[in-house]
Amino acid sequence: MTTIPEEIDICVSNQCNMRCRYCYSGLLDRSRAQKLDLRRIKLAVLHYLRAAGLRAEKISISGGEPLLEKKLLAALLPWLRKEAGPGMRIECFSNGLLLDRPTAELFRRSNVHLRISLDGAARSHDLNRVTCGGGPSFRRVTANIKALPPDLRRVIGISTTVTRTTAPYLSENIKFLASLGAGDLGLSFAVQEKWGRSDLGALRRELRAAARYLSGPGRGAFGEIPKFGYKSLRPGKAWLEKFCGQGEVSIGPDGVFYPCSIISASRAAQDPKLRARYGVGDCVSGLDLAKVRASREEAFRAATASGQSLFLACLLCIYYKDLLEPGDLNAVFKSSADIVRVLREEGMGSENPDLPPAPAVKRSRAALSGRG
Repeated sequence: MTTIPEEIDICVSNQCNMRCRYCYSGLLDRSRAQKLDLRRIKLAVLHYLRAAGLRAEKISISGGEPLLEKKLLAALLPWLRKEAGPGMRIECFSNGLLLDRPTAELFRRSNVHLRISLDGAARSHDLNRVTCGGGPSFRRVTANIKALPPDLRRVIGISTTVTRTTAPYLSENIKFLASLGAGDLGLSFAVQEKWGRSDLGALRRELRAAARYLSGPGRGAFGEIPKFGYKSLRPGKAWLEKFCGQGEVSIGPDGVFYPCSIISASRAAQDPKLRARYGVGDCVSGLDLAKVRASREEAFRAATASGQSLFLACLLCIYYKDLLEPGDLNAVFKSSADIVRVLREEGMGSENPDLPPAPAVKRSRAALSGRG
């Protein structure tokens, strides 16, 4: 079987103007700049779309910090939308330090969803999301968002990462984020953290408070009540086949495909030995589907061998992060399952089912033929 993941991530650069404390690129040598140019991105995307066909559901743009490459984005975003067609989800993740009205307008014109990383009010956000010099970033990011007219704010999204230390302020943070006027809020947890009983208790209390607030008129411009994603996973061939088709492949800033964005944004893109170990093709020759499949099968075996059947949506990030920086993977998977149980009990979880298969997405003929 050569099932291909439903998403491609484009890691445009390994350069960033922040040094977030939970960033999975923490061990990267940023003095060795690596960037994709438009030609290599086009090659990689066309290789992926040909291989995935109607299975492709989403294109993500990440880094590093994508808005450091505004000139590249000005050419890339319209091309992506043309090639992928109107039905494809395309989104870009940014820290917001370089957000301005012309940039927001570019994303709206291109029908590409821009997500700004903001972890809540100042005391939670600045705890982890710091500048290169270690200073706070909250005021700059929120000022940039508030400087946009209301109609532009409604078409951007907020992406929030919750940690053990910020969970006790979750409801307060959600209230603040709702006040900004953004159109949606994506919630996730930092990978590799192990949560104890007291951490889970604090999370439960905050989830209840947040659910009460969001069920009323106070959720601002959020079109839907934001929830945390999770998935079920069990041993068996049917579960394996669906699992192999989920998640992403990522084109790294070195022009090499990797099985997850957490690897393409890591030191693997700078180390020939790690590149040979984790690479699954490149922008010239295309994807090595056999290596993609083998990597997913290894992840599936590790997850199902952990004894857990519930996982946070970031399961693959947890697994691949552990490959790069080995720890107690089973303990992290158990912590993940404990969090999911709390989410389910408090009605703040949204399951990404592994079965049955997701419906196909209609796209343009250009995407399927590889023209561009």
